[in-house]
Amino acid sequence: MGETSRLLKTRVKEHRSRNSSAVHEHCKLTSHSVDSSKTKVLTMESNTFKCRIREAIEIRLCNPSLNRDNG
Repeated sequence: MGETSRLLKTRVKEHRSRNSSAVHEHCKLTSHSVDSSKTKVLTMESNTFKCRIREAIEIRLCNPSLNRDNG
């Protein structure tokens, strides 16, 4: 989860290659991989305030295990 103006494909690639990324750490520890074709944008919002509120709600509802933010 997170906000970006870059393409989803770009963000997934960054997460896989950045050592500080929770996704990268998970893949390294578990030998799992990220299937880019199965990633998707959950929602889009152009208003920054609304975007951050929506992100916090999604984090609370979904409780993604790889997200370090508590929402």
